[in-house]
Amino acid sequence: MFAAKELNSRLLMQAKFRVLASTGAREKEIVEKGKELIFAGAADQFAYRVVCDILKKNKNKKLLETIVYKSFDQYPELREEFKKLIA
Repeated sequence: MFAAKELNSRLLMQAKFRVLASTGAREKEIVEKGKELIFAGAADQFAYRVVCDILKKNKNKKLLETIVYKSFDQYPELREEFKKLIA
């Protein structure tokens, strides 16, 4: 499925995160793995949405704001969607 040289590729990291988020893992673990992707510049829109949803639900406003502002750089087309999360 993935060659040895691709084991740390963005696509594989995103796939691992999707599996983690879809298998009922603890929210804390999902947020930690999502943050790793986000701050490595490897997160896709799904990762941003999942992490932001959990942070909003758990009222972690400071980290939510940090992640939302980070999303503006990587996905400017989603600026308005993510901005609503911190309004």
